[in-house]
Amino acid sequence: MNFSRWIMGAALLISAAAQAEEAKTERYAAVHSFNWEVGNNFADGSGLRLTLGHQLSEYLGVEVQGATGGGRDVTLYTADPVPVPFTAEARLDQMLGAYLRAQVPLGERVKVFGLFGYTKAKLEVESGAGAMTGSGQPLDRTAFTEAESGMSYGGGVEIGIFPGLLNDRLKLGLDYMVYLDGDVEAKATSVGLRLDF
Repeated sequence: MNFSRWIMGAALLISAAAQAEEAKTERYAAVHSFNWEVGNNFADGSGLRLTLGHQLSEYLGVEVQGATGGGRDVTLYTADPVPVPFTAEARLDQMLGAYLRAQVPLGERVKVFGLFGYTKAKLEVESGAGAMTGSGQPLDRTAFTEAESGMSYGGGVEIGIFPGLLNDRLKLGLDYMVYLDGDVEAKATSVGLRLDF
């Protein structure tokens, strides 16, 4: 993604805020399943994502997200003159981000939204049985951490559920996010519940 596309996205979000006829301030919290993937199917897993947000107007808001959990066994290679494959578990230690949110209502109960912001993610790789091994030989450490950060974007839909319950403040949400889109790619699909307060 080039920088001019990020500038255009930010301009669209600001324009949406300017078109809001009146401020409708509300806060919200959400909990989602977090089905993530790093690299081209290098590692993936299912964890938990928490979101706190503040709706600045009918069309624009801000939110922070935090996620953790899930992982799988991966095959890596040592940096020796002769690379040696070894198996370890890669898991999401943490993902933190802050985002602008632009949304458009489609009727009374449905909203579509886009997110644009910044994410920092940390992936931990370790052997569950002591030192990592490669070709039957022990390696000199049991774990390492890879941290990356960068611009993020995505979108989704929210649907009001259970009319009349909790004053119509409960919503079902589904979104797809590209959290990192540089040397390391990270994306996720999430499904969960949002409560306005």
